[in-house]
Amino acid sequence: LMSDEFLAGRSGAAQRVATVPVAILRKKRRFRWAAVAAGALLLLGGAALVLRGGGSHTPQPAAAAKAPPSMALLPFVDESVDSSGGYLADGLTRSLTTRLSRWRLLRLAPRSGADRFRIPQATPADIGKELGVGILMSGKIKRTGERVEVTMALVDVATGKELGTRRVEGAVLDLQQIEDSLATDAAASLGAQFGFTPKVDVPVANGFHNAAAYDQYLRGRFAARSLSTAGLQEALQHFHESIRLDSLALPVYVSLADLYSAMPLYSTMTADVALARALAFAERAVALDSSASMARVARGNVLEALWQRDAAAADLRKAAMLDSASAPAREGYGKHLLLTGDVEGASRELSAAAVLEPWSADIAGFEGISLVLLGQTEKGIQAARRAVDLDPGIPGPRLLLGAAYLYASRPFDAVFTLAGAVELDPTNPQVLGMLGYAYAVMGQQAKARGMLTRLTKGAQRNGALAATARIHIGLGQPDDALALLERAVQAHDPLFAGESLYTPIFEPLKLHPRFERLLRRAGLAPRTDRPASH
Repeated sequence: LMSDEFLAGRSGAAQRVATVPVAILRKKRRFRWAAVAAGALLLLGGAALVLRGGGSHTPQPAAAAKAPPSMALLPFVDESVDSSGGYLADGLTRSLTTRLSRWRLLRLAPRSGADRFRIPQATPADIGKELGVGILMSGKIKRTGERVEVTMALVDVATGKELGTRRVEGAVLDLQQIEDSLATDAAASLGAQFGFTPKVDVPVANGFHNAAAYDQYLRGRFAARSLSTAGLQEALQHFHESIRLDSLALPVYVSLADLYSAMPLYSTMTADVALARALAFAERAVALDSSASMARVARGNVLEALWQRDAAAADLRKAAMLDSASAPAREGYGKHLLLTGDVEGASRELSAAAVLEPWSADIAGFEGISLVLLGQTEKGIQAARRAVDLDPGIPGPRLLLGAAYLYASRPFDAVFTLAGAVELDPTNPQVLGMLGYAYAVMGQQAKARGMLTRLTKGAQRNGALAATARIHIGLGQPDDALALLERAVQAHDPLFAGESLYTPIFEPLKLHPRFERLLRRAGLAPRTDRPASH
């Protein structure tokens, strides 16, 4: 990148206003299914859940970091000889996080922060300082056949003293009862230490009435983490079996809606088939409990992917109203507002989500984009840089930081950042398209055309049409870009479900009647009668 040819291109071209679409890749290490939308660039950034479920519902102000009782639940460690307890450790961590986050008079660090210490190598004092808590809860799980042994410990960060330990044994299918026992013991230990009795406001069964169904659900969530075709197919099998065993288990319907939404990106399943199935499961989730924020988020994201904008907005706005302290709900609604051009509303929702989940790279990156678009450039760049610091090993945060640099007319910084994203994912259309566009606005036409060549080799991949169109816009070829975008609309390209067309990158197209028709076909035409954002 530091060749003479590259450096020569900085003069002149670097003065052009450089912009890129709001885009992000789904994390490759885990699902975060909070804002899943089939084929969407937002989905590629990393959401919540098949793994949605267990975030804290209490903001974490820095000023309260030393005020007990405050606690972080570290991920339970699987010590089974054959690693057969991995899905149980993951499920136990998530379920207990949900329960603890609902305790009154207890401040729990968001799971996105605690997950950073999945294999803790720091001291309790260091972890406590990083997460701003006074107590650490950790645990181990060991499975032997159909039996499981769980050990839990509470540690005072300041002194290193154990406040309580607990060892529980039982059958694998008794995991919900084990969760109850651990939660009760944790409450007793905390109560003895701080003189209060936590009040739990969460259903004991977590939405399940059948132990075997819950076990299948945990297996499915664990399998989905791989993001491989085989892993997602295995997850589907477990989820469908869970539904067969317990037809009233709301979390499974939510997970199925999220997972089917993602299938076009990670399998050969077509978008029309996948989204039809996703919508059916999301509808069932809302029918089971219309007051459940997670159900509304799931359906809202599917509707967004189907370009049913008003219906999507209604669900996502309702989800945020039902649980204003839910980071997935605020994030999902914020991304919808960003997509449809309400940058001010998007920034408000994404900033609220960032307070609720301060260790989420996705939220930090999107908050940064919204702030830059509002003109708060330095604050936005700082937020986007934090996204990369939080998760440097995946391409999504680098894509968002690159976007922030380009919106701030800093293409030289953007190219270096986006080149790093390409190294992490060298064949993804969105990555290549963004870097190609950055080269184009830098005046490096040969390098931009090189990205076009690489995209042509993967022309059948989801998102390739829109990615190629972006490069043509950067090269000053609006007619070619419009032709590609028209094909993208016909193919239901992910661009229109996860990327704002109201950013300056599309400025050369905005006065063209063909572009207006594109917006209408994708349900993105400007509206003056939209409800006010939450």
